[in-house]
Amino acid sequence: MEKDIILAWIEEGSLQIPQLLMANYKKIGLNETEVMLILQVYSFLEKGNDFPTPEELSERMTIHNSMCY
Repeated sequence: MEKDIILAWIEEGSLQIPQLLMANYKKIGLNETEVMLILQVYSFLEKGNDFPTPEELSERMTIHNSMCY
């Protein structure tokens, strides 16, 4: 079972997070929720979804889809 989980994790791929964003998001007026939203959008872009819906974004997060607008 653990082997299957590890293989699925590897196959899913990874996401590179810009150091500039991590170091400066507070300076540009973003909070942690907003940064996570940006990362989720970036994740969708990496998988070929150029315009994720608020519903798709909120399914991955702990915020309601109305906040994703």
